[in-house]
Amino acid sequence: MSKQWMSLVGALWLQSMAGTNTNFPAYSSQIKKLLSISQIQLNNLAFASDAGKLLGWFAGIAANYLPLWLVLLIGSILGLIGYGVQYLFLTNHINSLSYWHVFSLTFLAGNSICWINTVSYIVSIQNFPLDRQIAVGISTSYISLSAKIVTDIVDVVNVYAPSKRAETYLLMNSVLPLFFAIVVAPVIREMKIDKSRKLSDGFRVMFVITIATGIYAVFTSVKPAISKLLPSLLSLIGMVIFLLLPIVVPLVENMKEHWHGKCWIRRDPRICDLSKLEEDVKTPEEVIKEDSDVGFEVMEEIGAKRMLMKLDFWLYFFAYLFGGTLGLVYLNNLGQIADTRGFTETSSLVSLSSSFGFFGRLLPSLFDYLFSSSFNAFNAKAILERMLIVGCSKIYGAACYADLSSDYYEKSCPKAMYTIKNAVANAVTNERRMGASLLRLHFHDCFGCDASVLLDDTTDFTGEKSAKPNSNSIRGFDVIDKIKSQIEKLCPGIVSCADIIAVAARDSVVLLGGPSWTVELGRRDSTTASLDTANSDIPSPSLDLNDLITNFANKGFTAKEMVALSGGHTIGKAQCTTFRARVYNETNIDSSLATSLKSNCPSTGGDDTLSSLDATTPVLFDNHFYKNLVNNKGILHSDQQLYSGGSTDSQVKSYSTNPIAFDADFAKAMVKLGNLSPLTGTNGQIRTNCRKIN
Repeated sequence: MSKQWMSLVGALWLQSMAGTNTNFPAYSSQIKKLLSISQIQLNNLAFASDAGKLLGWFAGIAANYLPLWLVLLIGSILGLIGYGVQYLFLTNHINSLSYWHVFSLTFLAGNSICWINTVSYIVSIQNFPLDRQIAVGISTSYISLSAKIVTDIVDVVNVYAPSKRAETYLLMNSVLPLFFAIVVAPVIREMKIDKSRKLSDGFRVMFVITIATGIYAVFTSVKPAISKLLPSLLSLIGMVIFLLLPIVVPLVENMKEHWHGKCWIRRDPRICDLSKLEEDVKTPEEVIKEDSDVGFEVMEEIGAKRMLMKLDFWLYFFAYLFGGTLGLVYLNNLGQIADTRGFTETSSLVSLSSSFGFFGRLLPSLFDYLFSSSFNAFNAKAILERMLIVGCSKIYGAACYADLSSDYYEKSCPKAMYTIKNAVANAVTNERRMGASLLRLHFHDCFGCDASVLLDDTTDFTGEKSAKPNSNSIRGFDVIDKIKSQIEKLCPGIVSCADIIAVAARDSVVLLGGPSWTVELGRRDSTTASLDTANSDIPSPSLDLNDLITNFANKGFTAKEMVALSGGHTIGKAQCTTFRARVYNETNIDSSLATSLKSNCPSTGGDDTLSSLDATTPVLFDNHFYKNLVNNKGILHSDQQLYSGGSTDSQVKSYSTNPIAFDADFAKAMVKLGNLSPLTGTNGQIRTNCRKIN
């Protein structure tokens, strides 16, 4: 954890030196005189620096193939060349450079910024998967401080030689990024994060430090008024101290880790000694509080062609293309504007704009931190959804229904989600196996997700509870009944049983250490059930791989999604009758596992005795299911078929070593599963009792 935070601190320091182009206005007037160029040519130099970022995608490609430290070094060297050669020219160490040489060097220097930014973004996003928008926001805000920091250094270095300020700016721009790159290279790296929890305490401290840093930067930028109270040297020392302050967070985390032992890792809500699992029972309130910080947002890896086809991409593209135009034009010409107004303290204006720019970049991440847990208005995806009606098939890769919405009950029954979460926490705390049961209930209710599985038999139809895949298998009806009863008291006739099942499944997975996902709400309950459909649609544990692929494909799922959804068997138990044939007849089963299972599942009788689907971590939602398959320790025939020399072997192997990939794919597949052909609008009804139609 401390290394995770240290990587962010390193990104902050890098960004604080990366904005080398932002101090151009402080010395542009001197450059104009020294190079004897026109105002238009000077503007073109400012353009060259920004144009260099057009080739910033080179850094992204390099980051795919090279270690981050090398990408960082390349960017720093490009900046060293771009600014360094100009410095040597102005100090007469190079006799002659044409205007176009200077233009090209400025272009190169501008491109160098992208390499440093790319490394910072990768570290912030990969090392803080649940808080990546906050981590990126904080780190990028420091790039606005670059001009302020360099100006403070120049004020100290050139206190007796103000005519040499342009040369000093170029020197600092060339050497400082390289120096900081070398310093932080050991801590700037992607880390293998098995899981992640939202790190609210650390970010709270980070925000306090960054806000204090910004206030200090603004205060010391008002040079005419402050210089008498705080000399340039003391101002610089104060700035250095504020830059060092973020290191407090990793230091405190390091002390916590040593104090509480090596298992003080908030990346995973699990305990260290599995033998103590049953002893580690928290109160429901504690579970809910912990759950509020746990999750895994669904992320979709897409190629360049698909990206260019997404409306989201073009919305961001044009926002970046046009959003900062006026600001850039004004800031790049700030030196000339000051000259025409007879103002000699141009560097003070640059520092001031730098400091306020710092707050401008910081505020969005601060708002996200303060409000995203309670309101969707500050969520980037939610903003896009409100700005444009975009098909959710593009967002979720699943069928979309206009009547489904993640905030469907926000006004009609605002306490519904909390009520479900609280009830699930109570149930899972009292019996850990219940988490798996509620997940299975959701699986067996879909494809359709209409709560038909909850209906008792009537004179008009035979319910699905007695279907072969469900008989003596699915459970948790009493938990759903309790939740429904509580919600009916809060808001009668509003929340469907189908939505309760879907949310309860998600909350169960999270409570057992698994990923979270956005549950689209607004389903309605069916007015009938089908025994035949349940028997035909729910995959049998005896299916071979090809039959499994066909079964899921008939419902619109890919083989990859099938493998991901099968990971739900990392929790729960199976009846002897479902795996007896595998234990006694199949050869691709670990011998020790077979012996253990036979002791609990005789060749005749004992059909209903239970064995854990994952004997290693039976009540933890993790990737051990796939590790078991790789070692021929799958309990069910259909599970082991996923790793039996067929087309899904590579996917199982990947999940067995990459829990992050499994979590993301499972979450996406669960969203798709929950959105398959739900009843919406005027179809179906909202049952008052989940076991019978109104």
